[in-house]
Amino acid sequence: TMNVASGKVCQDMADDYRKHLHRTKAYRDVLTLMEKEEPNLRTGKTNLKELSETIMSLTEDKTTKITPVKDLIIEVVDEMEGKVEKECFYTGLLKLDRAFKGGVHKGELITFASETGGGKSIELVQASVANLLEGKSVVFFSLEMSAKDILTRMACNMSGYEIREPEDYKNANQHELMKINAALLQLSKLPLNIVDDVDDLQDILSISKRFIGENKADVIAVDYIQIISYDKIEGREAQISEITRRLKVLAQKNKVVVMTASQLNDEGKLRESRAIGQHSNQVVYIEHIKDKSRIVVKKNRRGVKNYSFEIKMRGEISKLEEVY
Repeated sequence: TMNVASGKVCQDMADDYRKHLHRTKAYRDVLTLMEKEEPNLRTGKTNLKELSETIMSLTEDKTTKITPVKDLIIEVVDEMEGKVEKECFYTGLLKLDRAFKGGVHKGELITFASETGGGKSIELVQASVANLLEGKSVVFFSLEMSAKDILTRMACNMSGYEIREPEDYKNANQHELMKINAALLQLSKLPLNIVDDVDDLQDILSISKRFIGENKADVIAVDYIQIISYDKIEGREAQISEITRRLKVLAQKNKVVVMTASQLNDEGKLRESRAIGQHSNQVVYIEHIKDKSRIVVKKNRRGVKNYSFEIKMRGEISKLEEVY
């Protein structure tokens, strides 16, 4: 028993004690689960994926912590008066970051949409590089390309040079190879993880939470929604809706940024489910009309929408360049 005056110190001590109790209870619950499951484990009948998800859920702190309205008002006023610097995450496009009042904020889901081959993967690579260069940690889920392909695209984006055939570097283009190698060396020192061997929603969420728990996931990029599988509910439209909602919850609950992409259908709308737009904080279209390309902000919960600007898509170096 301790006599402590009421106030922040007292609250901090109570929070620490609650976390300790929760952690201890999680260990007890996992031990109980493992004892119950042991016969099935020994005979190879356990669904290891479901067991892993159950263990992860037992370790989550489900206690709802409600911030008093008074404290929220103080935070709002401090932000309005510029006393608190808002941490922003970048898209790699200056005009787009300005439209989002400095960039994407923690807890937000942003979706980039385009037709097939329209530049959505390029933008996810570009945004990831922009955040890495600012010291942010990035986890990149590549459901369509290998990790080597993603690294190559990032190196091209950073160096400004495309990948050539080996013999092309022996004479005239040696300086390009040096720049690309320098970019790869820089990437090796940045807080980047690339996952290219999963496509199931539960796996993506589980791996994301592990990286978040290790403070290695300021930004989570998922390329792209239509490739993610989720068979716990029927109907592809309902599945896409739930996939997007779970990505949104992942961002919101863990105070990270989730960047993803969606294909557009032949009518120029988000493919398979309108819920993609409903759950996203920001939706950005990459459009190509004849010989011109542009960025269009279709949804922006913190600013102007239907804002657009011209870009040049340089697929050979995985870069979208703003046209001034």
